[in-house]
Amino acid sequence: MAELGTLAILLSLALSLYASAGSVAGYLLRLPELTVSARRAAYLTLPVTLAAAGALVAAFVSHDFSIEYVAKHSNRAMDPAYTWVAMYAGNEGSLLYIALTLSLMSALAIRFAPERLARSVPWTIAILAGVQAFYFFALAFFASPFAPLGVIPEDGRGINPLLTHPGMFTHPPMLMAGLVGITVPFAFAAGALIAGNYGDDWVDVARVSSIIVWGVLGGGLLIGAWWAYTI
Repeated sequence: MAELGTLAILLSLALSLYASAGSVAGYLLRLPELTVSARRAAYLTLPVTLAAAGALVAAFVSHDFSIEYVAKHSNRAMDPAYTWVAMYAGNEGSLLYIALTLSLMSALAIRFAPERLARSVPWTIAILAGVQAFYFFALAFFASPFAPLGVIPEDGRGINPLLTHPGMFTHPPMLMAGLVGITVPFAFAAGALIAGNYGDDWVDVARVSSIIVWGVLGGGLLIGAWWAYTI
């Protein structure tokens, strides 16, 4: 699983870099084929990132303690339900979850972007893919959740006891999704400004996406408050 996850992260990095650079180059050089290719690369980033996240979850479920992150955040005595969500129990897995969430949001934002924003969408894609590339770069070279252990232990260290709470299934994913989701309205607004669209064509898209992100983040914060109170 470690090899599959690492390869998927590197491929996601390459795809996001190509999507960002290709989208800008296609727009500036007036090459619609390159712009379409970059858009497809942005779409393809989602299933590849999903493969990386799936590999990490599978490593937790199968108790693959040859992976340092799995050994640090799980053990055989854990409730199986928490084993499935332990992927975001630490920094490296949380970054992978954030990258996956942003990939999903970006794909949806690009797919359902209104036709009236066609001139600025290439810049929107470039911004979204550029932010994704930052996370994949960090995952690939600084905070890999698939880093191997030199000596494989018989059992892991176990999850932080404070995380064994029903809120673990909703609070962290909603909170992280809400925080990274603000990238979407920002990308639409910045893309419109870069493309010279100074009207209000982008406002409705940015407003709707901001309200959705605000709702997800607010719900996550409320669940976090309940979790903190009960703990």
